Amino acid sequence: MRFKLFISNLLVSHLFQEFSGNFDQNTIVSHSLTVPIIARYIRFRPLAWNNQIGMRVELYGCQDCGKPLGMENFAISDGSISASSRYSSYHDPKNSRLNYEEGTGGWRAGINANSWLQIDLGHLFTKVTGVATQGRHSTIFPHHVTKYKLQYSEDGVSFQYYREEGQHNNKEFDGNADQDTVVYHGLHSPITARFIRFLPTAWSNSVALRVELYGCI
Repeated sequence: MRFKLFISNLLVSHLFQEFSGNFDQNTIVSHSLTVPIIARYIRFRPLAWNNQIGMRVELYGCQDCGKPLGMENFAISDGSISASSRYSSYHDPKNSRLNYEEGTGGWRAGINANSWLQIDLGHLFTKVTGVATQGRHSTIFPHHVTKYKLQYSEDGVSFQYYREEGQHNNKEFDGNADQDTVVYHGLHSPITARFIRFLPTAWSNSVALRVELYGCI
């Protein structure tokens, strides 16, 4: 069996993707949507079938997919946070939690060029719908990232850049203009992945970050 999905918000259907269906009556076949659907009406349209059309279905989603994923509240462990380098042991990646103010007040890269901050979310199909950043909390040495890009990965080895749906260029985000103001960006095309990387492309004085990720598991 094969079928397509149609989606609608105003009773006007829009063609979506073609899916493989079932080979027998009782085995459940599930498909994760790389680009989640936001709509009121969902229509299954069979394209091929055995004998006659017959279906039993379920739809999966989440009511609230914008919750903090655990940087600020330490639900994400220190060991799940890594970076390309650190300025010193006092500027460790584990300090890159949003609103973290202890010690040196955040992560600072040892080498600014080609730096990155990586978070292991621990679940392969974590949906990330937003990100927030701050600079390093310090009144003496102002360090913050002014522009950055995102990468994501399922295995922590092979990464791809985040792009908004329909765009050919990697998305560059506006970062911070000071150390402590939180700058939030919702992702128009949510990411489904286990690993997220922040890649600074411009900064003030030195690369330094505190971050949070938002979404659902």
